[in-house]
Amino acid sequence: MLGFGPWQTGIRELQRDLHEALSQPVVNSANRELQNKTLLDVNLEASNDYALGAGTFVRPFIGLAYGAEDLVRLGVDVTVGQWGQGGLRLRDPITGHRFSGIASDQDNGLSLVFGADWAYVDDSEYLPSGHGAELRDDRHRLRGGVHYGQNGYTAFYGVTYLSPEFGTQPDGQMVGSVSLGWNF
Repeated sequence: MLGFGPWQTGIRELQRDLHEALSQPVVNSANRELQNKTLLDVNLEASNDYALGAGTFVRPFIGLAYGAEDLVRLGVDVTVGQWGQGGLRLRDPITGHRFSGIASDQDNGLSLVFGADWAYVDDSEYLPSGHGAELRDDRHRLRGGVHYGQNGYTAFYGVTYLSPEFGTQPDGQMVGSVSLGWNF
């Protein structure tokens, strides 16, 4: 039986039980676990769209985050097409892709989106000092994707390269994103 408090997942106990059931060595990860903690995250972003031509927009931005990770981020997004003009757009904290919080009538058609950003990371609850992974103080993201919208239906697919986040991480990683939406 798994025994865990209200804020714990029980994954450590499940892993231990499975290893024991399969007669495999039990991994002691207790000294590497992050402690249960409730954190308030505050995220701010300032940006503005600039038209480069018919249907091409560039959006430089600066972002600040405080809470689970304390960082400042500088970047740019480029959109070829009408997506993102009007409505309310939000930013995914992992990939950096923008997505619709409130859609717009201008989201119809095909749009290509590209972006890049750099962040200075001051502190991270995910990589605390003394847990064996030394936090890198800078991160880079490079992303691209395609939006399609028609008659209340939307689809998005994107790919993001994330640079290494800690000292012994040998390589960055590629992350895919998919979003489907429809009004009913």
